[in-house]
Amino acid sequence: MVKAVLKYLLTGLKEPCPENFREHLLNIVKQQFELWLGKKIICSHCKSGAILNESGFCPDCHVGGDLPFGAFMEVLVAFQRCTKEELITYTGHKNSDTSKAARAGLKLILEQDCSFLDACLDSLSRGRVPNYAFSVILDLPNPNLKDRKELILRLASGEKTGLALDFMKKLDNQVWLPDQERKDYLEKMIDHPDSTLRVQAMACWLGDTYSGVAL
Repeated sequence: MVKAVLKYLLTGLKEPCPENFREHLLNIVKQQFELWLGKKIICSHCKSGAILNESGFCPDCHVGGDLPFGAFMEVLVAFQRCTKEELITYTGHKNSDTSKAARAGLKLILEQDCSFLDACLDSLSRGRVPNYAFSVILDLPNPNLKDRKELILRLASGEKTGLALDFMKKLDNQVWLPDQERKDYLEKMIDHPDSTLRVQAMACWLGDTYSGVAL
């Protein structure tokens, strides 16, 4: 029922209506979302009385509940009712519907706001934002990343294992990185002291070799 109402609002609030009415309704949506996040929801599938975990799944029967978190987030993102900091936080939420909607909103802002993108990259280098924000940044269009090549490569240099792994897993999409620099990067990572990074770098190298990329 809640999800149906939210889907209706997502369409209905885009139609002309009094601004004060819209604002009041959106404030209620955000308040209700925050209340829902704090609710202890009992699994309706196995009837064991178990409380759904943060990801929305039952710890006993492992079936996911039909929760409205993602629908709430879609409305909040569509009408810009989440701050940039909130979007970063919710992108890392354990509920996949919530994180997917928040990620889409964060990606759009990063693409449109170059100052915010630069601030996020700087914060990543200082450890002030979660590492998963780097994964969102790497999905941005080529023009957003090309002019920030040096900083991105520095973040992916292996000082932080998670960032380097994210970069290598998305390396095929980084068309802004010239082939020679891609080769140099992988050669460096193959010699990295961290075995996890060496394995991932070798996988990328072999993938390039068998796909016909000249390394």
